[in-house]
Amino acid sequence: MAAAAERQEMLDIVKVGGMRIATFEDCIITTWSGDAELVQFTSLEDFTLTFAAGCAHGITLLVVVEPGTPFLDSSQRRQAEGYYERFQPILRAVAHVVEGGNLWSVTARSVMTAMRLVQRRPYPIKVFSDVAEGAEWLGPHIKTKSGEKLVGAEAGNALLRTVVNVRGRT
Repeated sequence: MAAAAERQEMLDIVKVGGMRIATFEDCIITTWSGDAELVQFTSLEDFTLTFAAGCAHGITLLVVVEPGTPFLDSSQRRQAEGYYERFQPILRAVAHVVEGGNLWSVTARSVMTAMRLVQRRPYPIKVFSDVAEGAEWLGPHIKTKSGEKLVGAEAGNALLRTVVNVRGRT
């Protein structure tokens, strides 16, 4: 647990418009707010390529969509789906979090869930309403960069702390 706490102090955050990217072990964490732009998708792809090179066993992904973030238009959806197609061979699990209990959030989660059911990805993927739930679910899928699984709830709790840290530092 000391290593996880130490990791929090050394957290590097990449910010591109309303998107922030950080990592925890083999997990890429992205938080989105505001309008999505092509440069954000390109930056995420570049980041993923570089990061995944150090994770021979693949990566996990936590995507947090903050309340009020506009829906993706058709061009942006194609960009997002292109990302998942390109990185499908190395993704081990994906958690999408669409925060909030308002109509926008419920609609977004419903649409995302329906899309994921139709797409049938070869890795587990699930949509959540809050970061704690998503982190708890994704935690058991996370491995250290050397490929070792983390014990019990440690990964989920450390992942949640990392998201809080990302939000607090930007």
